[in-house]
Amino acid sequence: MMKNKVLLFAFSAVSLSALVACGSSSSGGTGAADVDYIFSSYSEMNKSVSCNYSNEGKVAYLTDIESAVICSDGYWEDYDLNAKDSTSESKNIVVDTVFSYSSLPSCNYYREDSVVYVRSLQINLVCDGYSWREEALTLVPTSVSTMKALPTCVPSIAGAIVYVNGIGEDVICSEKRWVEYRHWLESSSSMNTSSSSYDDDDESSSSYKTDEEEVLGKCSAENNGMLAYDSNHVLGYSTNYYYYCDGTWESWEAAPSEMIDTLGWESAEDGIFRAGDYSYKSNRYRDLPVICNFNGEGGSVYFVHDGSWRIATDMEVCVLRLCNNDHAGDTELLDGYTYRCNGEDWVFDSLYSSAKVDRFKKGVTYGTLLDERDNISYKTVVIGGKTWMAENLKYADSASTITLKAGGSFCWRDDPANCELGGRTYKWAALMGIASTYNTQKYADSLVKKPVQGVCPSGWHVPDSTEWKSLISAANNSAAMIKSETGWPYDEDAVLPNNALGFTAVPAGYTYSSYDYGNLGEVFCTMHQVGASSFVGYSVTYSSSYISRRESTKVGGCHLRCVQDSEE
Repeated sequence: MMKNKVLLFAFSAVSLSALVACGSSSSGGTGAADVDYIFSSYSEMNKSVSCNYSNEGKVAYLTDIESAVICSDGYWEDYDLNAKDSTSESKNIVVDTVFSYSSLPSCNYYREDSVVYVRSLQINLVCDGYSWREEALTLVPTSVSTMKALPTCVPSIAGAIVYVNGIGEDVICSEKRWVEYRHWLESSSSMNTSSSSYDDDDESSSSYKTDEEEVLGKCSAENNGMLAYDSNHVLGYSTNYYYYCDGTWESWEAAPSEMIDTLGWESAEDGIFRAGDYSYKSNRYRDLPVICNFNGEGGSVYFVHDGSWRIATDMEVCVLRLCNNDHAGDTELLDGYTYRCNGEDWVFDSLYSSAKVDRFKKGVTYGTLLDERDNISYKTVVIGGKTWMAENLKYADSASTITLKAGGSFCWRDDPANCELGGRTYKWAALMGIASTYNTQKYADSLVKKPVQGVCPSGWHVPDSTEWKSLISAANNSAAMIKSETGWPYDEDAVLPNNALGFTAVPAGYTYSSYDYGNLGEVFCTMHQVGASSFVGYSVTYSSSYISRRESTKVGGCHLRCVQDSEE
């Protein structure tokens, strides 16, 4: 994902308590003692630490967004310090709101499990498997730090009660608004029919309790859809201080930015782009590469689709070109990377969706290996005094090699065509040429006779960790030097691939902790096992500039680069 570049603050984990104490007067606590790292941004964190097995469960605090993330199964995920001891889950709560279905952002890998409330439909949608589906949400956090941290009060969570540390009170979701619970009780018990659910004479009322009608005027069916501006910023539940009248509920709602941005715009031809009137200065696209900025600045950008304005996706802003069903299959080149229109949004043209191309490094001297078992030919390359295969092994003859039977190897996502481009994925016992029971049992070290040919061609062997360390040393631990120059997804923080050593690693797909991370990288095999069910692998991913040691499950598999036996 594209991140914003900012400077790293020179903080240590022990200084977080002081940092939070200075920045908040809340008595609810911050969980500072549980923070392992402090960084100024997500981008700087990725430069300094990796979410791998050694950091599993570690928590990092990001000062620019005043939030924490936790390392879980190889990726950093949002983490609520205030709710760390709560038994309730807060993962599936509403995290965003759009006005209409056409305004939904793209449901992609980065938004998996994200939830959006569509106001015009009055439903919640969750991003699940690259598509939005309806989901009735019932889980809300038991406590939050501030009113702004509350999920959107929608009908599906009406009656939910949450403790807000910042005001030291419980609030309840009532009639699409969060109101102070004690006032709501008083109003309910007295059968108060006033539009206000709190005491107007309560001088201690904070800004969010101010009567909406005093600030915005009356909302009724007659002025449904009318916009109003909270010039003194006293209501506090709209980030842009604009509100619109929902005539059905006769209540003022926080107005989405896209509603304000396009106010008064006339229709135009399809494909016309225009910056939003309100959010243009908000620098919404600051996380995109400079070449993606619209007219040299960031901000929400819209274009015409089917006669009406809708917000453009990040990639549509980058290429300034509409992606819909009429353009499905079209491709665009961006900063050396190819993107394809899938009918809804521009997506990275992956290793498996693009045509087969020559990905080997021009100017590097390659040799040739002919595997006489199946007559498949591979390029080879000398790195650090060792001759390596410059392609992933594809050997799959289970009749001649019985350890390959019963699923000893497979193609990514079980598509044989993927093996042609990315090679086969081998379970550890199969690549070692031993019984499959050793995928869950430790193979005695005394039985290992180096070099281990395993599933490699005659005269070649499965590399050990020492040989991989030698390759890493030759590459100065730069993943860019062994990645193919094409086929990798873009990441602003990773060094652009140059394949200087000719190794030609491709994002052939990998799994970690049984989760399929798709074609975002690959894990290479070694003969070294770790305990009964894991082995030492070396991974290359799209978002990392380094070659990483990774302990992977034996059944999860890996891609194999055989090494030529040394001449005696």
